[in-house]
Amino acid sequence: MPRAAATTGAADPPHGATDRRKGPWVGAFTVTLPSGAEWTPSFVESVDGAKCVGCGRCFKVCLRAVLQLRGVDEDGEFVDDEEDEEYERKVMTVVNPDNCIGCQACAQVCTRKCFSHSPLELVA
Repeated sequence: MPRAAATTGAADPPHGATDRRKGPWVGAFTVTLPSGAEWTPSFVESVDGAKCVGCGRCFKVCLRAVLQLRGVDEDGEFVDDEEDEEYERKVMTVVNPDNCIGCQACAQVCTRKCFSHSPLELVA
């Protein structure tokens, strides 16, 4: 089975470049699938806490531990210790953005359209 090939639209990245959001080369990250179609992953940036109802659907489909439910008090501030303090509701937050693989499964299951994603930004 042929493997997907990744291209950046620019020269290959230098050895040791690991941070996908702060790479030292310039170009758009695109993957050529075995079918020949090109796909550009789009990585989670944020969750709109005003829209989120804390249903947890996105959490269930994300296998990379990118998201976490957090308690919010009546002033809209995050509650650090949910056991000791009262919280009004829970909302989803992005806690490990570097774990995101760009599949957008979270946005696809979100009925409230809370997620914002962007393609890989590689900067010089």
